[in-house]
Amino acid sequence: MTFLPRHPLLACLLGALSLLVAQGSTRAQSESPAPPETGAASPAGVRHPPNDDPRLGAGKDNPFGVNALLFWTHFYSAEQRKEAVRVLQASGIGMVRLHFMWDQIEPVRGSRDWSLVDEVVHEVRAAGIGILGVVSGSAAWAARAPDHATHRDRVITPPLDLSLFTRFVDDLVTRYRDEIGYWEIWNEPNNRDFFHSWGQREPDPGDYVGILRAGFLTAKKVDPTCKVLLGGLAGDGIQSTPTHELTVDYLDKLYRLGAAPYFDILNVHPYPTTGPYEVQIERARAVARRYGDGDKPIWVTEAHFDFKSQGASRPAKVGLLLRRILETDSVERIFWYNLRDQAGLDGIAPLDCGLLDFDMKPKPALETYREVIAEWKRRATGEEPR
Repeated sequence: MTFLPRHPLLACLLGALSLLVAQGSTRAQSESPAPPETGAASPAGVRHPPNDDPRLGAGKDNPFGVNALLFWTHFYSAEQRKEAVRVLQASGIGMVRLHFMWDQIEPVRGSRDWSLVDEVVHEVRAAGIGILGVVSGSAAWAARAPDHATHRDRVITPPLDLSLFTRFVDDLVTRYRDEIGYWEIWNEPNNRDFFHSWGQREPDPGDYVGILRAGFLTAKKVDPTCKVLLGGLAGDGIQSTPTHELTVDYLDKLYRLGAAPYFDILNVHPYPTTGPYEVQIERARAVARRYGDGDKPIWVTEAHFDFKSQGASRPAKVGLLLRRILETDSVERIFWYNLRDQAGLDGIAPLDCGLLDFDMKPKPALETYREVIAEWKRRATGEEPR
């Protein structure tokens, strides 16, 4: 992807947004990566992702996505889930990021239940929305962790046998290759809360490169046209934070271990504790450039700020953040986290960053998101000057 040059004044303005943006150990062998695809520039000069894949759905027309925990039956009833999809469709959301949890689909070895996953995928695609699928975690029974480990610890540790993981990825991509063309391998592998090499204080980048390589090669074997994302790195993939144990220089370590050929899209989760949005993106891009990988697209598959701290100005600040992204063209796609406010379920913090409240009522930020999407479309088609 070709990126527009940075304007110093704009960079300074983005710096001021730092408080607005939320938050088997098989070693990979280096191969020559395929040349990255580039997005097409609209008449208005706004760059957007390749748009010839029908599986993108509404994502062909805009780069804005949302995270939605639609597979969590304790978080969404069937009716709430259908309402969530209606909201996504009515809001013009391009893609939704969904976690395909191995442990949920195959809780017992050899016994897979696809019924809920099939339902959700059908509902989302029937609404014309594209899906980014996250291949998420280990199955507890397959994890490289001792028997006394908690269930939570087991599902965030690497699988004991990568062939079990590749078998799951093969079945997953095969099952949904007509509906899903974008796959992310794991979530935040530099964050101890989501990837834990048992017995080690920090996530092992070598373990992750093994998983990434296995997932990439399997997905490409099944569907050569699919795109594989690096598991979204918490922050910029370089720094740690006071609130989370992140492995320092994780992205650099991945590149040194030969990860570059095994992902098509670089992926980060810039949250405020690791600095201004623009600075974090530039740090990640600088590491990629150092290894000759600077032309790869960058997606931000999680971004938010906690509305509780923003008071009455929170909807305006959502718009400000998203419009700055439009103006800088710094990423190819961005996914807001989250569709719905979380209520502390399953040990998850009760974040107040949703576009809907916990009772599924629209918040002012949802209308702002809709307005920004409509504005982007007008600019992309030349109806409104950039």
